[in-house]
Formats: sequence, structure tokens, C-alpha cells
Amino acid sequence: MTHKEPNKNDIKAKKYMNEVKKYFEEYKITEIPKLVNTTETFNKEHLDLLLKMNPKVVSFHFGLPDENYIKSIKNQNIYIISSATTVEEAKILESSGADAIIAQGYEAGGHRGTFASTYKEGEIGLFSLLPQIVDATSLPIIAAGGIANGKGIAAAMMLGAKGVQLGTAFLSCPEASVHPLWKKALSDSSSRETRITSAFTGRPARGIVNRLIEDMENKNDIIPDFPTVGSIIKPLANIAADHGNDDFLSLWAGQSAPMNRNVTSQKLIELLVEETSTTLNNFYKT
Repeated sequence: MTHKEPNKNDIKAKKYMNEVKKYFEEYKITEIPKLVNTTETFNKEHLDLLLKMNPKVVSFHFGLPDENYIKSIKNQNIYIISSATTVEEAKILESSGADAIIAQGYEAGGHRGTFASTYKEGEIGLFSLLPQIVDATSLPIIAAGGIANGKGIAAAMMLGAKGVQLGTAFLSCPEASVHPLWKKALSDSSSRETRITSAFTGRPARGIVNRLIEDMENKNDIIPDFPTVGSIIKPLANIAADHGNDDFLSLWAGQSAPMNRNVTSQKLIELLVEETSTTLNNFYKT
């Protein structure tokens, strides 16, 4: 991740701590954790490790790191990918050295990759965003957000995508090491909506609606900067989960979660390939 370092705001932090205090009291926890930075942005230490590991591909979120880091990565012929939620961001990524761009539609689960536009400007559905980015840049575009089956993959390809990125679809596979309550929420997702929230980390992300999302709706003004919120919410989520509820778990999921299938990852990939091929063949026959 290439996020900006959080700004310290004691007034906001105090309001937030007062808001979440009641949750800890419910579980008879008297000592509330402190707000701390739980996730470092990409730095020299990360760069050195990356260059040592020398992967074929590196994918960044929230933009790209310092241009000198990019030069070092490209000098080692590592393929660079990052996410864009607007055409403007896609153009920035192209001019900054990306080799491919993930067009992240508003349907996508997890954190919004927005980094140069406002979050409001990034509220664009995949099949509107994708062809615009394809036309505006010369790089290969990877479609992401709300794709759960071969029909979605075929549609993305028809709109110019050179590849697709699926996340939520694999969370129901037995190999996915996510909390059982998260998997249960995914299986119940046809009756539980997803929503964009900053409640879990301080940065907009899409997840299945639970108590924390509902309670923090319209309270973004008191939520501290990403990623400090996690230092408070994660311990609370673990305690609540031990009591069998998902009130405070970050149940990341895209809008197509109801289409998830409880099959192995290998079987899911086989199905996706078969469905994509069938859809495209049927299209070209007509």
C-alpha cells in the first residue's frame, strides 16, 4: 500500500474513542487500546525486500510509491500494476511508470484504490469506467469489481479488458483462510447488503453490512485517519467473534457476493474458464 501517513488529530481521536467506548463496556473491557499506525506505507525497507525477492509482478494500491522507488523496480524488470478508480488516476499511473492498470469499479469489495480523485469522483461502476480507461490509455487494463462468473469476464473482455481480477468470488473457497463468521456472512449475502464504509480502517472500503457499519453511518467526521482505526477495531472484532457475532468484523465483499460458489479454487477457475468460453462462443454465433 502506498497511502499517506496519518495526520494526528487529538480532537477527532477523542470523539472517536468516546463513540466506541460503549462497545468495550459491553464485553466488560476496561482498557481500550490506543490509536496507533498499524500499517506502514511502502518504504525503503519494503523496497529492499521486494528487490531481494525479485517477483515477476508487484501490485500497488492507493497509487504508486516514490518515483525513485519505481525506477529501482523497473531497473529490475519487475512488472508494475496499480489500481485506478477514475480516468484521471489511470492517466497518472500510466505517466508514472505502471505497466498495467486495474480498473476498479465501485462494485469491488475491500478498500477503494482512490488516490488522486475524490472518493465521490471514484464512485463509477466497472462497466462504465472500464471502456473509458481503455480509450484513455495505451496500457493493458485489468477489470475488477463485481465480476463473479464467466459472463462477467466475457463482458469485461468485450469492453477491452486484457485480464480480470476476482477477489470476493474466491473467499467462499475452502482454501480461503478467512474467519468462519466471514464465510457465513458471504453465504447469507443474498439477504445482507454491502456498503462502502470507513468505519474499520479510516478509509472507504466495501463490506457486508453489520452493526459497526450501521452505527458509524454518517459519522465519518470523527473517524481517525487510515490506518490507525484498525488498532482499536481489530481487538474488538476478535473479542466479539469469540462470542459468535460479526458485529465488528470487516466482512469485505463486493456487490456480487450473492453469486459466490462453495467450490475449491481449482474448480472455480475451471468453471470461470468454461463459462467465459461458452459465453463468448454463444455471442459470436448470433
